[in-house]
Amino acid sequence: MAEARPVPAAMLAPMAVLAGLCLVIGLYPDPFIRFASQAAATTWHGSAYLAALPTGGMAR
Repeated sequence: MAEARPVPAAMLAPMAVLAGLCLVIGLYPDPFIRFASQAAATTWHGSAYLAALPTGGMAR
């Protein structure tokens, strides 16, 4: 079995960014909850959602 080696910074940086984002969302969730609520409200009515689709809601 091979020995573990240190991970390059190019692999650590994305994980650090995602960990920081998780921390920010966990500590300050209000803006993200408001954004998600607005997105959910716009898709609640199926006709408005289907009209916004590029195909106009018609399956091809």
